[in-house]
Amino acid sequence: MEGGLREGSLLAGDGAIRCPPEEKLPWPPMPTARVGVVRVAAARMEHHPAANQLAWKLLAVPPWLPSSWPSSSPCTEIMHAWPEEFGLESSFRKVRVPCSPMSNVHVPVAQAVTYNVINNAADTPGGIRFATQISTDYSRQTLDSATAFIWGLFQENSNAERKNVQQVTLLVESMDGVAYTSADQIHLSANYVQGYSGDLKREVTGILYHEMTHVWQWNGNGNAPGGLIEGIADYVRLKAGYAPSHWVQPGQGDRWDQGYDVTAYFLDYCSSLRGSFVAELNRKMRDGYSASYFNDLLGRSVDQLWSDYKAMYDPLG
Repeated sequence: MEGGLREGSLLAGDGAIRCPPEEKLPWPPMPTARVGVVRVAAARMEHHPAANQLAWKLLAVPPWLPSSWPSSSPCTEIMHAWPEEFGLESSFRKVRVPCSPMSNVHVPVAQAVTYNVINNAADTPGGIRFATQISTDYSRQTLDSATAFIWGLFQENSNAERKNVQQVTLLVESMDGVAYTSADQIHLSANYVQGYSGDLKREVTGILYHEMTHVWQWNGNGNAPGGLIEGIADYVRLKAGYAPSHWVQPGQGDRWDQGYDVTAYFLDYCSSLRGSFVAELNRKMRDGYSASYFNDLLGRSVDQLWSDYKAMYDPLG
């Protein structure tokens, strides 16, 4: 492949990917394509657990491509590969791009993030279940995948737009509750892992997406309502495809900032009015918080938006 890059190669920092001539891909449904192998250090573009497939279609330009990339570009197909299927230590992402053999796609610099997983409850039933049914490797991979997903959802394409987080540690501990995040540490309850009766892997994956959102989201310098902070985290979980069956139904709830699933579904409604709403709201919350942000972005007060949202599901009030 031109430029010394080959499948599975690692591109550290800034760089340009040269699109090679047509070549066969190692899996269907695309027998041939012009392919640029995009690999950014510490922000791996790998199989997305929510998709549970090797390829997915995008309706818009992938968020990690430069904003200058034309929206009309047929760069609409991302191929995901599991590392075990190709004998690689880490997976990679292939991107179908419209290019001549000598054209370039420039990829933004990705900040390096280290993920640590420590099972402090390894000798308890919950810790043993975590080790056997979830595993350290899967957890680390999920934290990495969640980071990439959150950056994309928040439309944070450069280090300057993101929090400066160098490492994230997941601690599995004997404690009450489910999980909580403090700065760059996520605490997961081994007691909850032990007692969960459904699809444990899917549940823990959803929890990690929620908690990773707390690592990366802005909180208005501590002034944003707690319900909104938790609602954004559950919104990420919802959009990643990990909403559990025990959540409320859309339209339920008493207040827009009730938090968690109630607020997540409300934010999903707001996003139906303006697709980038949550990303823009999060960006505004970098330096402070005001309820007027809803009016700024959607032209209506948050209370009016909540009333409109509720009316969709109970038009008679």
